Parts: sequence; C-alpha cells; structure tokens
Amino acid sequence: MSGLKPFLNYQDQIKNLTSKKGLIIGNLSFAEEKLSEIRYYALIDGYKSIFYDYTTRTYLPDTTFEDIVNLYDFDEKLRLLIFKYICHIEQRIRSQISYHFCDKYSSNQNDYLDPNNYNYSRRNHNGINKLIQLLTYNANISSAHDYIVYQRRKYQNVPLWAVVNTLTIGKPQGLSPWFSFGFQSELETHMNAIVKKYGLTKKKRKKGENKG
Repeated sequence: MSGLKPFLNYQDQIKNLTSKKGLIIGNLSFAEEKLSEIRYYALIDGYKSIFYDYTTRTYLPDTTFEDIVNLYDFDEKLRLLIFKYICHIEQRIRSQISYHFCDKYSSNQNDYLDPNNYNYSRRNHNGINKLIQLLTYNANISSAHDYIVYQRRKYQNVPLWAVVNTLTIGKPQGLSPWFSFGFQSELETHMNAIVKKYGLTKKKRKKGENKG
C-alpha cells in the first residue's frame, strides 16, 4: 500500500521536525524522551496548530520543541485541575441525590429500582429504563466494587447511597430531570447551592420541560 506513511523511529521523527518542518530542537535527548513518553501524534499533531503555518507546512520562525512541550504541560495541568473540581462537584451531587431520595422513599434498593419513583413520562422512558438496568446490574450482579458486594452479601440490599458511587463521571448530574417533580424541587435547592459554591452557571429549564 503506497499511501501508508512509513514508520519513523525517534531519531527520524526529530530529523523530520528539524529539517523538513523547521522546528528548533536544541536538546535532542530531551526531545527523544518526550516523544517516547507522550507519542508523536499526541504531542506534535495535538499541539502544533498555534505554532504551525499550514500554507508552507512548516513551523513559524523561532518555534522550539520546548514551546510545544510547554503547551502540552499547561494543557495537562489544566485538565487535571478541571477534573479535580468535576470530581468534587459530582461527589456533592451524588451525596444530595442519595440522601434526599432515601429520605423521601427508603434505603431499600427496590425503591430506586422502581420506575414509579421517577418522572416516568414518555419522554423519560428510555433514559430511566437504562438507568434502572444499570443500577440493577451494579447492585445485584457486578463484583467490580467490594463495598457493593459487602452490602449485597451482609444485608441482601444495596442502598442508593452505596450504588450511586458506581455511576461513571457525567452520569449523576443528568439524573435530576428523571426524578418526580416534588423530589426535583427539593433537590433543586441543594443543586443551586453547589452551583453557587463553584461559581458555575446553571442552564434554565424550559417551562414544563420535566413534567410528564
């Protein structure tokens, strides 16, 4: 297949960047180390755009390999910082959902597996059914989490405050529209406090959006 790009070892990658692309590389061992750690595609192709002239297919004058690495490092630190606060926010959301749901219904797993305890409108059917399937699997079958297995074996019941921790990133904050309208109103107050604490903006719902 003549269209395939040939494999380049680290030395050839560096040579390509300097001789063909005009990138300044002062420390060859540092460049080879970073290409080995991060990969050419992730580092060079991922972060070259602000330093690159796509017309000439070369780097802008005086662009160094360190410029690209510094941008990569900045982006990585920013992503880790954002992820840290996402985790904090999600933990607060998990806590509020499980507390107020158990307060309104009970800690019996049958309650959070009952679609009648959600806003089971036609619009929400699919999402709620998938959620219940996931919670059923995590509570009754999965052995991925020791604390879930412990609750299952000792009490034959996995309360929501335990199983909610098995939900992946991004899932908890999407649950609110699926709860019954009365429960939503109670939860809304606490969600607003979380939004305020972290200086976020909350998307306004359209009138009647969550009603069955």
